[in-house]
Amino acid sequence: MLPVVLLLPAEPSTKEIILILDTEGMEHAIHQDSLAHAWLETGYSVLLADLPGIGSMGPGFMKGDSYIDSTSYNQWFAALLTGKTNVGLRLKTLSG
Repeated sequence: MLPVVLLLPAEPSTKEIILILDTEGMEHAIHQDSLAHAWLETGYSVLLADLPGIGSMGPGFMKGDSYIDSTSYNQWFAALLTGKTNVGLRLKTLSG
């Protein structure tokens, strides 16, 4: 399961939904970043989510023993061994 928030505009102009995956988490996207609010003002719905290691699923969740630029070396190596990208590994893990 992923923590998500769906923000709906006051006056929708489209049925499309914009997905935002903020590197600092959905709380940051809502309170400190203007991108989500800009899309809402133009009439788009905005879906925010936290992936493992980010936001509410941050430090401590899927933690490894070594990091390179705040990215778990263990997760990177697992992606390399399975022939997937780091993001692809996370999505496959989350979807089952």
